[in-house]
Amino acid sequence: MSQTFVAVQWNRRKYVYDACVVGGIAVYLWLFPWVSRIVLRGEQAITPEILGMRAWGSCAFLMLTAILCLGPLARLDRRFLPLVYNRRHFGVIFFVVAANHARQVLDFYHAYGRVPKLESLLTNDVAFTGASAPFQLFGAAALAIFCVMAATSHDFW
Repeated sequence: MSQTFVAVQWNRRKYVYDACVVGGIAVYLWLFPWVSRIVLRGEQAITPEILGMRAWGSCAFLMLTAILCLGPLARLDRRFLPLVYNRRHFGVIFFVVAANHARQVLDFYHAYGRVPKLESLLTNDVAFTGASAPFQLFGAAALAIFCVMAATSHDFW
């Protein structure tokens, strides 16, 4: 028995699905800083760079939550089946959003030293103490896992 490689079969439904996901991301990334600037004023104001990191990070978190909810929701109600059909597209787009968040974090917190950005990420604040856990390392490990998942998301694999 052999397996043959078949390229992704694009159709109108996939284009519409991807356009809706990308459009939703664009609206979220536009609204998040706008609403944050209205809500957080004065002493609570946040710099645009940090607002950008928070926007991309919270968008990735909401996307991952939606992706993980699609399977159980489709079993509870058949109306969610079209969303499950293209869940892999949603996952790959999620990885791009999460990677952009990680890039912004690296550029903001690790770019201005003598040590390269990735080395700085992997060597600074790596101790498990009562006051902190190295959450950036956990994020980097999760991003690596999501990278493998996005790279191997085709049905053929």
